[in-house]
This record gives sequence, C-alpha cells and structure tokens, in this order.
Amino acid sequence: MPTFYDRFLECEERWPNNVALELQRHDQLESCTYAELRRMAESIGRWIDENGFVGGSRLAMVADNHPRGWQLIWELSPPTPVVPLDTALHADQLTKLLKDSGTSVLFCDAKMLRSRAKQLRI
Repeated sequence: MPTFYDRFLECEERWPNNVALELQRHDQLESCTYAELRRMAESIGRWIDENGFVGGSRLAMVADNHPRGWQLIWELSPPTPVVPLDTALHADQLTKLLKDSGTSVLFCDAKMLRSRAKQLRI
C-alpha cells in the first residue's frame, strides 16, 4: 500500500513547481514548492542514514508549524517513527515524553533550542 510520502513523490514528479504548502505568517505568506519540499526531505533523510539511525530508531520533533517540520514526517515514514511533540509543553513534560518514547534524536527549531533544550533532563 502506498504511503503518504509515496503520494507526495507522485505530486512532486507531476507538479514540481506548484506550491505544496503555504503558511500565513504575521506579515507574509510563506510558501514551498513540491520540489523544494522534496529537497529538504531528502537532505534530512541523508543525514539520518549517514548517522546510523535505522528502522526501529525513534525520532522526535518539536517545532513551530513550518514546512521544515512537515518534510521530516514525510521522509521518515515507518519503520522510523517520528514522535511529534507539542511546542507548548514544559521542559519536564518533554523530558518525560522523550524518555518514555525511547527517542534517539530530538529535532527542534531554533526557538525551541533557545527556550527549552538546555532544561531537558534526558
């Protein structure tokens, strides 16, 4: 059965320059084409492969709603599950969820890194 990422690849091959995602920011509309999104996804996928994370590894993501988060989920379909975590969680809540899920890697945006990553106890 085709995965969501398989369907995404079909769209990228058919309409590479079409807008795949649009996000309304405070003062602007941010968009990303299917081709741009695929390049981001493949870049993250290469990093994960090169660093030895294989099927069965658990990866988590804490980030604001942004295309860089979406391509991570598309690229990392099972058997490498992504544990999406809410940006509103406090450091102690994140710590517990990361430990309980057996997470090997935490992907986060710069905002999260500045605000909570140093407080995590994992």
